[in-house]
Amino acid sequence: PKAAAAVDVLTGLASDPEPEVRLQALIALVLIGDPAKPAIPVIIKALSAPELGVRYGAAFALGKLRAEAASADLQKLVDTKDPMMHLIAAWALARIHPDDISAVRRAIDAIVKGLESDNAQLSRTAARALAEGNFSPDAMTPAIRAALAELDPTVIDHVLMTVRSEEH
Repeated sequence: PKAAAAVDVLTGLASDPEPEVRLQALIALVLIGDPAKPAIPVIIKALSAPELGVRYGAAFALGKLRAEAASADLQKLVDTKDPMMHLIAAWALARIHPDDISAVRRAIDAIVKGLESDNAQLSRTAARALAEGNFSPDAMTPAIRAALAELDPTVIDHVLMTVRSEEH
């Protein structure tokens, strides 16, 4: 509740000229949770920032805040050729629309692809997306089993570490 008082300041900082300030403001808004929902229009604008990190942070924030108003913008980003943005946007849409089977399957497919990636950052992000997705076991178990059968043991370790850290 006390952090909610900072929403107006953080919303302003989410439009700061300095990318790192914008990214940190987005992270802080996520940590505040539902009281930060008035910042959603500014976060949506951050999806078109010139800096990749800010765009990734905005997509993540919109997913964490379950920002339905961002659905159309996130849908456009799902179709991007950038595998990190594809993963984060698909994950965000699945969090926003957990009853949309196609959105959840698309997110799980993106997560599996990310887990299989040789890009360590993408693989770690996929592991975190899996842990924070709140997907039903029925939706994710078959895809995850198939992916784990083909994964490098290091990637499996990343997944397990991420899931364990989310439990505490």
